[in-house]
Amino acid sequence: MIYLLTFFVTFVTVLSITPIFIRIARKFDFLDYPSAVKIHTHPLPLLGGMIVLIGFIVALFLGLVVPPSNSSALFEAINLILKDINHRSGFIVTAKDRVKCEFS
Repeated sequence: MIYLLTFFVTFVTVLSITPIFIRIARKFDFLDYPSAVKIHTHPLPLLGGMIVLIGFIVALFLGLVVPPSNSSALFEAINLILKDINHRSGFIVTAKDRVKCEFS
């Protein structure tokens, strides 16, 4: 699920900044003009690589900040919660109950 989220956030980021970089390229004349050896007929912006780089950085940042879902971490958290309940309230939670909770 985390990979799907990373994909969609990166996709929306790249999709939203593309028009901004096109305007910046036109404003500062970062354009590839047509010539005899080129097949395009009108000037094209040259900042597409920057957009790809920003998309990569966003995906990398999300991959580092948001950890992938890990079922063993969930089981460990449940175990800690049960231990805390047992310690604070004096409520007895047996090992059999913990195993049922961890694998259900």
